[in-house]
Amino acid sequence: MSKGKTWPQIRRRGRSWQVDCGFIAGKRVQVSFKTRAEAEAEGARRRGERKAEGDSAYALSPPQRQQALRALEILTGSGYDLVGAAEYVRDHAAPLSARRTIDELLSDYATTKEAAGRRPMTVKSIRYRCGRFVEAFKGRTADSFSTEELETWFTREKFKGETRAGMRRALLGFFNHAIKRKAARANPANDLERPSRDDELPDAFTVDEVRKILTTAATIEPHTVPYYAIGFFAGLRTAELDGLDWREIDFENKTIKVLPATAKKRRTRFVDMADNLIAWLRQHRKTQGPIDGHRHDVDRVRRKSGVEWKPNGMRHSFASYHLAMHENAAKTALQLGHRRQEIVFDHYRQLVRKSDAEKYWTVYPDMSTGPRLS
Repeated sequence: MSKGKTWPQIRRRGRSWQVDCGFIAGKRVQVSFKTRAEAEAEGARRRGERKAEGDSAYALSPPQRQQALRALEILTGSGYDLVGAAEYVRDHAAPLSARRTIDELLSDYATTKEAAGRRPMTVKSIRYRCGRFVEAFKGRTADSFSTEELETWFTREKFKGETRAGMRRALLGFFNHAIKRKAARANPANDLERPSRDDELPDAFTVDEVRKILTTAATIEPHTVPYYAIGFFAGLRTAELDGLDWREIDFENKTIKVLPATAKKRRTRFVDMADNLIAWLRQHRKTQGPIDGHRHDVDRVRRKSGVEWKPNGMRHSFASYHLAMHENAAKTALQLGHRRQEIVFDHYRQLVRKSDAEKYWTVYPDMSTGPRLS
């Protein structure tokens, strides 16, 4: 730009009038008009813009202007402008309002869910799954985790299939709560690899494994037999089992009533009782009171049976053998409390053979030797 000139310059160019704005952002800007009046109006507008921009620029201190120029150099080719860069820093590097440990946040998270009216089993699951994470990284702040670190922990703990999916869901909720509490900026669980479709497929117990577990229960912890029998032959969820009362077991109509307070979808449903389930329950029948599933005793039966436990295995076994036996996805879905039979068809079809299903539903108790296959 020539020294001493006032910009923009207006000059005649042949039959038109030209407004020469000089160099703007490294490029010469020249605009042509048919009449002098149009050119002068444009020149006045451009001079007003230059003055306003100049006043704004000089509102910055010399160091600030130098920083702005240097920042623009650094951002060249990055796809960011100064505003975009500033917004990124604000969202990712601004000080957190609360640097809280994951121990503190877990207590707050569980309390919040309880206050929101979540089912006791939901809160219990949060405390258990997130509790495993907190125990492994006790004292750490919520903003100190990366996706890579969580992946390493998942690998070390050998989380697979539904266990991995459940832990991932738990940590997604936990870190979202941390973000709400201004204790973390981002959720490191968002980018955790999901388990493959094959890993997610449910795993059913074999008939021999079911017999072994029931045999062990009848021998060392007889009061847990109803818990296991209902789990295997009625397919109730763990939360539903924990909240079930003997008053909901109708021997005359051969049904179990699952109340909304314990049902996952908060809807009442009736589950049909097979003859072998009734036989198991008659030995331990009560008029009222909870089904005895004390966690210590239930876990002892699992350990002593020698059977490797499968997450949600009792419910998955019921669904698999029920579908194979009746070959009716809608009927199985109704028993499980699913609205859509497609879920049952996609998850449980062809997991077990019809011949094994016939054996499964003839696992009966024997008063002297425990359960037998008839």
